[in-house]
Amino acid sequence: LHSCTHSFPTRRSSDLPNKEFFAKKRKEFHKKLDEFLEVSIEQKKSLDSLRAYQDSVSTLIKKETRNAEKELRKVLEAETPDSLAISQAKKNLLDLQEKALNHRIQGKSGLSKILTPDQKVKMQEFHKNFRNKKFKREQEVKEPGSK
Repeated sequence: LHSCTHSFPTRRSSDLPNKEFFAKKRKEFHKKLDEFLEVSIEQKKSLDSLRAYQDSVSTLIKKETRNAEKELRKVLEAETPDSLAISQAKKNLLDLQEKALNHRIQGKSGLSKILTPDQKVKMQEFHKNFRNKKFKREQEVKEPGSK
C-alpha cells in the first residue's frame, strides 16, 4: 500500500459558519423562489413540509458521512494499514454517498409532485438565472475591476 505523509483536511465546528445564518439564508431563498413561482397556500404548506423533512434527513446523512470520512482517515493513517478495514471504510462512505444521492432524487421527485407544469418551467428559469448571477459574482471576485 502507498503511504502518504499528508492527512485529509478536517473541519472543526469553530471553522463552520453559524447554522442560524444559513437557516436564515435558506428561508430567504425559499421565500423568493415561492414568490417567483406564485405558489398557492396549499403548495406552500406542502413545500415547507418537504423542505423540513429533506433538511432533517440531509443533516443526518451529512453527519454519518463525516463520521465515515473520519473512520476512513483513521484506517488510512494507521501504522500498518489493513486493506480489509480500508475496503470496509470505503464501502461505508460510498454507501452514504449513494444514500445522499437517493435522498436528493427523492426530494426532487417530491417537489415535482407539488409544482404545476408551468411552475416547473419557471423554476428551471429561476435556477438558470441564479446560477448565472452566482457565476458572474464569482468572476468579479476573481478579476476585480474587470467586466
